[in-house]
Amino acid sequence: MFERTYRTQGGLCARCRKVFARSALTRDHIRPRSKRGSPDWDNIQLLCAPCNQLKGARLMRYAV
Repeated sequence: MFERTYRTQGGLCARCRKVFARSALTRDHIRPRSKRGSPDWDNIQLLCAPCNQLKGARLMRYAV
């Protein structure tokens, strides 16, 4: 499932939008588990490690 998510995102970090190798991206729950988020893969996005640390257990705000 990681590989499929990586391909779907095009290798981009969902937060900073920079391209990374698979090994540099980490799984992140879109809606954090602490905020009643699902453990399912449809609640997973890939972030680079610095972005994942900054996000923490918060919900991301996306510009529309």
